[in-house]
Amino acid sequence: MSFQIGVVGGSGYTGAELLRQIKTQSPDTPVIMITANAHNVTRQQAEQSGAALFLTKPFSPSQLVQEIQKLVPAGAGA
Repeated sequence: MSFQIGVVGGSGYTGAELLRQIKTQSPDTPVIMITANAHNVTRQQAEQSGAALFLTKPFSPSQLVQEIQKLVPAGAGA
């Protein structure tokens, strides 16, 4: 199993652009959006564009692990 992390600030893309690019290249890849922006409009746009999950900072590392485990099918990567 592998993961990729895109950092918007250094990528030249907005979060929405990066999400679209990922979903275009790999439609079945679950994408987790992480932001400090808790606006419902941003969350709705991300979900409508295919984000599997939208987390608002701050959150605990264990919360992130739990959310990833929900997205990964049992036995994946074994």
